[in-house]
Amino acid sequence: MKSILLPSMAVCLFAGCCHQVAVIDESIQCSPPAGFPSTCQPRATIKADATYTDLILVAQEDRKNLELCGANYAKLMGRAETCRKGVEAHNEEIKKANAANKK
Repeated sequence: MKSILLPSMAVCLFAGCCHQVAVIDESIQCSPPAGFPSTCQPRATIKADATYTDLILVAQEDRKNLELCGANYAKLMGRAETCRKGVEAHNEEIKKANAANKK
């Protein structure tokens, strides 16, 4: 009896180990790269005793900061779109793996 039980248990164990199990990676997170500015520069303040030259300098500084902010926003939106497409592709792979394991 013992000689029949051990081989049949081994066959059952090995048969159970041959099934493919889907391994799903941790969820993907899209975050801005390190050092990427999270906010734009605040508006420059105009002093009460500012001269016309000071006003011109403040306006030029504000314009430069606004252009930089717009460029950073465009980069961030581009990276977010790239990340979204990557997550979408990853989810499709998971769906295919899960569908293959259901068969």
